[in-house]
Amino acid sequence: MKKAAFFFLTAMLSASAQGNECLKDNYGNVQCGFHCMKDNSGHVSCAQTPFGVCAKDNSGHVSCAEAPHGVHQQIEYMKDNSGHIVFGYQCMKDNAGHVNCAHTPLGVCAKDNSGRVTCADAPHGVHQQIEYMKDNSGHIVFGYQCMKDNAGHVTCAQTPFGACAKDNSGHVTCQDPPMHHHDHWHR
Repeated sequence: MKKAAFFFLTAMLSASAQGNECLKDNYGNVQCGFHCMKDNSGHVSCAQTPFGVCAKDNSGHVSCAEAPHGVHQQIEYMKDNSGHIVFGYQCMKDNAGHVNCAHTPLGVCAKDNSGRVTCADAPHGVHQQIEYMKDNSGHIVFGYQCMKDNAGHVTCAQTPFGACAKDNSGHVTCQDPPMHHHDHWHR
């Protein structure tokens, strides 16, 4: 029995060193995972991976979320003005207190001139953070190599390997290289 208890304790300490933890709730149940938290009623919630996160909203409820499959960066969260939790990356609050987040770490969020937040993620297979630019009226355009034409409209390439140029009349044209079925863009 002593040997089994020692093995169990050693296994628990080893898992704990990797960030895994176990917490007992107010009812005697044990939950194990990452970034565990107790809610106001004493229940425990845990993320299932080190890249997940748990957070408590203003009502004391705990929610957990995981990073998308294949993403090895911890997911983030932000509370809106009502205290609700929104999970994602590069989260921002709009002027009304609502939160919007990108779905991946390569996404980005931006606020337009009216205070509205819009987010976009890099296209599938693209491994470079997406960019944005505001046009003259404050609207946000997402892409790569973005340029404004003479009228203040923004045009962007859809990949980091695209190119944009302005002609003599001030019109912007962008072109992206063809992507073959098995290609992935790395930069």
